[in-house]
Amino acid sequence: MELTYENLVARLVEAVPEFPIDANNVADNLAYLTFNDLTRFVNTKLEVEGNTELLTKIFLFIEEAAETGDGLVEDVLQDALYEIAVAPIDKTNKAKMYMGRRTQKLFRKLESQIYQR
Repeated sequence: MELTYENLVARLVEAVPEFPIDANNVADNLAYLTFNDLTRFVNTKLEVEGNTELLTKIFLFIEEAAETGDGLVEDVLQDALYEIAVAPIDKTNKAKMYMGRRTQKLFRKLESQIYQR
């Protein structure tokens, strides 16, 4: 099944069952809310050692979403990645280690928008 904006939240639940999610968010496909929650979840996992497998799984899904080329999906991802971009630099650098090529491209674009002079 192709990953699209319409099934983004449901596919996240399948790909990362460890991520606690409100069932209403899935039913209503509340992508922005869910992905902002995911980013906060990622930030807490980056603070503790031993989460490599989970973080890898999460960023593989984000990479798959970034590869869709769907503008709505990219908007959701950029909105969510903002939390990582403005996190303390050590946390941001840890997150970057898990990012795939397309996710890094979106992230660089986001950083340039945040930090442009």
